[in-house]
Amino acid sequence: MAGPIALSRIEALRERLRILASSGETDLAEAALVIAAEHDPQVDIPLCLRRLDKWAAAAAPAVARAEDSAGQARALIAAIHGKLGFAGNAADYYDPRNSYFHRVLERRTGIPITLAVVYLAIGRRLGVDVQGVGFPGHFLVAIAPEPRVIVDPFAGCVLTWEQCQERLTASLGPDAVLGAHHLAAATPREILVRMLRNLKHIFVRAATDGGTPAAEAAAADRDALACCDRILLLTPEDPAELRDRGFVHGRMGHAAEAYADLERALQLAPHAEWAEAVRRGLPALRMLAGPLN
Repeated sequence: MAGPIALSRIEALRERLRILASSGETDLAEAALVIAAEHDPQVDIPLCLRRLDKWAAAAAPAVARAEDSAGQARALIAAIHGKLGFAGNAADYYDPRNSYFHRVLERRTGIPITLAVVYLAIGRRLGVDVQGVGFPGHFLVAIAPEPRVIVDPFAGCVLTWEQCQERLTASLGPDAVLGAHHLAAATPREILVRMLRNLKHIFVRAATDGGTPAAEAAAADRDALACCDRILLLTPEDPAELRDRGFVHGRMGHAAEAYADLERALQLAPHAEWAEAVRRGLPALRMLAGPLN
């Protein structure tokens, strides 16, 4: 997918992503579109942003009538899930289009985090304090100020504390106890990294599935590598991401790059649960890599 895009275009998109992630007033919708644009050269970012402007303007009267955060939550749900018809794509959850924000806007379906960005984009255009919540297993949205109202952007409903606890238990096990930290607001950088990780996992799955034709597996690895590169652009010292990029480089036959990433991952996390397995593989990889500068 990224092949037809010129290298200069990729560099420009990544620089734009870096700038957006570092901004105090990050436009997450634009950043999500920048992520998609590296995989699809047909993304029209200005058109998509104008579409969000139009949808926000249509929802403005109902949101303005809301007297509190609960009313704002109901108004946003009615606009996004009701009038606009957005819905979670439970039937084909791992379709990459669910993670490409322009396709989410076109098809009006996606996964929790991309649908959350729809809420964030429309809500913030209307002055609503909408926050992304990096809840374990399933991204949520909070409408502030206190008392914050938690919204499931996938199902289009408000969640009670008890329902959040049930979801936490389903994700982390019966001993998990819901706390305020589980519902803390995610930073724009955290949201963008989580979006990229979702994409990375989709591509890695395709690349390592024994039933994937060789050409498609190679393309999936290229897309996975693009995701790894951008995650590390945003979180350059993340050892698990360096490890994952090293594995992708290894599958692609980039021995020197794989060695460099895995060696750095071990330096940063020498006692990680995966460290010994990686350490055992380094000597053979070092031989394949040849002389290193």
